[in-house]
Amino acid sequence: MQKSNQYGYTMIEVVATISILIMLITGMTKTVTSMFGKYKYNEVLNQIRELRKTVSDRYAAIGDYSDLSAKLLIDEKIAPQTMVAGKILINSFGGQVYLAPAHTYGKNKSFEMQFTNLPKTVCVEAATINWRVDDTSTLVQMVINDKNQPYKWPVNSIGGAVKPGKNSLPMTIPMAQQACSNKDDKNLIIWEFQ
Repeated sequence: MQKSNQYGYTMIEVVATISILIMLITGMTKTVTSMFGKYKYNEVLNQIRELRKTVSDRYAAIGDYSDLSAKLLIDEKIAPQTMVAGKILINSFGGQVYLAPAHTYGKNKSFEMQFTNLPKTVCVEAATINWRVDDTSTLVQMVINDKNQPYKWPVNSIGGAVKPGKNSLPMTIPMAQQACSNKDDKNLIIWEFQ
């Protein structure tokens, strides 16, 4: 009698192979998710800077922000394209972005830029952006989270000694960590620029 050669795998070999495949897929998923998260993190920081520059460039000649809105920038096709979602602006974490005139230095003489749904790590990084250029800054104030009891960061000491009760740029990381909520994707920052 001839012994037939058996082809195939035992149950243990199949289970081991499937287990290895599951571990590889899980590792790859975590790597891709991490890379995508880092991309969104960097993208939102670029969006903050780019949008501020776009608004400042658009209004440089007139210095009156009375008609400023996200819709206006979208209609004029000057809004950053990565942020346009129909007739609104959104950041890379899906939070809506608002633009409006502000009045700290006189009616419509400054503007507000509001980013919503920021994770804590992004909130801290965005809050500590150094807006200074050659001892000057167009940043008037920054509000983090609660509008009714805001954490305000007035910036009035650029180019001189720090005055009592005033703050200088950039905001420190420990202060930003305290102001930003631990609830992921729940942070709001409002910057006011002149």
